[in-house]
Amino acid sequence: MTSNDFQPATVAVNRARIKPSLTTALVLGFGALILIGMVLVQGISMWSAQKNTRELLADNAQFAVLSLVRETRRRLAPVGELNKYVTRLIDAGQIDVDNRDSLGETLLTAMAGTDQVYGMAFVYPDGTSVRVRRGRGVLPAAAQAVSVENKRLFVEAESKYQPYWGKPLWIEPIKSTVISIRTPIWEGERLRGVLVSVVTVNALSKFIARSGALPLADNRFILFGRDHVLAHRLMEKGEFARQADIPLPRLDQVGDPVLAK
Repeated sequence: MTSNDFQPATVAVNRARIKPSLTTALVLGFGALILIGMVLVQGISMWSAQKNTRELLADNAQFAVLSLVRETRRRLAPVGELNKYVTRLIDAGQIDVDNRDSLGETLLTAMAGTDQVYGMAFVYPDGTSVRVRRGRGVLPAAAQAVSVENKRLFVEAESKYQPYWGKPLWIEPIKSTVISIRTPIWEGERLRGVLVSVVTVNALSKFIARSGALPLADNRFILFGRDHVLAHRLMEKGEFARQADIPLPRLDQVGDPVLAK
């Protein structure tokens, strides 16, 4: 018997060994493809879900911001309209700013229907003023004496010809930071005085904290510049840190960890 007699048997054995290997390779290959496909589908699904979540949160945040802007404008717009109304009466001669007693009563009556306004004042060139306050009426003459702030306000208004919002101020008698819209009253080339309507920061904070249930409402706030907070739900009681230059808290002084970051 020669070696050639064993060749067919050897080939058969080799073929038997090869067949399982090919089957295994095919199974593994198809299995790997299926696994890769499943991983890709799962990955794409997770990426899509995260993307949709981020877009939804961004849309909610944008909606909350736009809603707050609209609400704040609606809240503060009547303050500007009040100044325009009183200015028209002065320009028409229906209010005599030189008659201080009559002016005080007129300002008190005018602001009665605008609960956003905490008080009003008319500042004269000499730094004196007529002031009225909600719940207090016309303030006595002792509270209307010449002040450094009045003089600064008048000097600032000399370069203005339209109503404008002034910087936040700390008012010691009421222990509150306020913002105010100021309207220069011109008579030809002469600045007769400046009409001022005041809104407290804590009242504005109370408003944005309670003005409807909206997405992200708990974290709504208004900034003054980039570093100070003008209104926040944690400021509605008026108890917050104040800086020397701007009587408002910095971002990290409100007590809101989200805002602090």
